Amino acid sequence: MTSSEKKIAPPSAPNDQPEVNQPGEATLASPTNQDVDLNTLNKIRDLLFGQQVQKHEQQLTQLENRLNQECADIRHQIDQRLQALETSIQKELKALTKTLQTNHDAQTAALSDFHQEYDKGISAVEAQIEQMGDNLTQKHDELRALLEREVQELNTVDDTDRAHLADLFSELALNIRASR
Repeated sequence: MTSSEKKIAPPSAPNDQPEVNQPGEATLASPTNQDVDLNTLNKIRDLLFGQQVQKHEQQLTQLENRLNQECADIRHQIDQRLQALETSIQKELKALTKTLQTNHDAQTAALSDFHQEYDKGISAVEAQIEQMGDNLTQKHDELRALLEREVQELNTVDDTDRAHLADLFSELALNIRASR
């Protein structure tokens, strides 16, 4: 060990026991002596290690400053990135909102068109059903009239046929009488 690397032990706390300074000599430590010894010890420590301690303190201060600067830089970068991320997310949200609104408007328009087409289709079907009902009524009336004409013709034919048959039977009876 070199003289600059030697450590000087701090003085022990007062305990009312005799302190041995030199072999065979015992003295009581007084508080004022101890303060003087501490001051002396600190001065010796400063003389022996002062430059090295100052150098270490300077290095620690530089490291602390550098660490603070790095932390500030990192905070700044994080803030910038968060700001950029927030801006990007806001743009994406606006784009998605616009897309959703466009899709909603398109679907609303398509639904409205579908509803109009549905109403037109229902109206057309109702018109066709009404027309078919009218046609059915007309055909029913025509068939009833035809059936009534046919019934009248059959009734007329029966009367005519009966009269004709009666004439035939009369003629046959006359022929039979005449041939007897």
